[in-house]
Amino acid sequence: MAPFIGDDDMLSHLLRLLASPACEVEIRLLAPVSSDTRSRNELSRHSQALIADVIQPDIAQQQAEAA
Repeated sequence: MAPFIGDDDMLSHLLRLLASPACEVEIRLLAPVSSDTRSRNELSRHSQALIADVIQPDIAQQQAEAA
């Protein structure tokens, strides 16, 4: 997993990722999130929760397979 760190912008994150040894990448596109009625903070927390719901089962499965 290659998370954004601190206030990373996309380019800095991508360059750091590309400088790493070869790896397998999986990209998942989630449904669009409406931002009309949410503040930036609410939108951020909501989006983070949606992403966590998708990746948490994968992390648990990887840990189980490694054990």
